Amino acid sequence: RWSGKGTSNYSITLRVIGNDDIGIVSNITSLLSKEEKVVVRSINIDSHDGLFSGNLVILIEDTSKLKTIIKKLTNIRGVKQVARL
Repeated sequence: RWSGKGTSNYSITLRVIGNDDIGIVSNITSLLSKEEKVVVRSINIDSHDGLFSGNLVILIEDTSKLKTIIKKLTNIRGVKQVARL
């Protein structure tokens, strides 16, 4: 059970959906690489009919950081939805 506090890292999968614009993947990876104490484990993105959908697996240490990441991803131009799986 995740207490949301401590020094352990937890693997979290985020589902991201949005417009398939030029540079969208670069914007997402750039945002994640700038965040402290966030490790990207995998990125899997598919595109179909002008929309992309993908799963991001990240290592993160607390729930407040997770909420911040989700909010920042949602604010990227072209991203329509971000949800934890």
